[in-house]
Amino acid sequence: MPSLLELAGASVELTRKGRAYWAPCPFHQEKTSSFKVEERRGKWRFHCFGCGASGDAADWIMRTQRVGYVEAKRMLGEARAKPDPAIVAARQAEQRRQRILKAYRDRNPDCCLPDWAIET
Repeated sequence: MPSLLELAGASVELTRKGRAYWAPCPFHQEKTSSFKVEERRGKWRFHCFGCGASGDAADWIMRTQRVGYVEAKRMLGEARAKPDPAIVAARQAEQRRQRILKAYRDRNPDCCLPDWAIET
């Protein structure tokens, strides 16, 4: 899977300045370097201070190849995004709590017990 630095470097001549790479923006006509590619929080991102274009490798593919998001991800060789395990666990816990609450209320129709009172 190519990185954004490799993708952008194939289209424009990037010059390293500190931790970032700079070039004239490929999305609009200019003579100075206002297009920056840098790694932030472990992910490569691009930003143009002239036209405001920004994004990651998928956005780069979408803009340069004129394709949609799904096609760009396929071109990058990335699989579908996997859900966060913490979110999945929280959803499962809430579904379990709702099942227990429903079963309790079905057995006790006169119950006026609030939802927060049932611990799982």
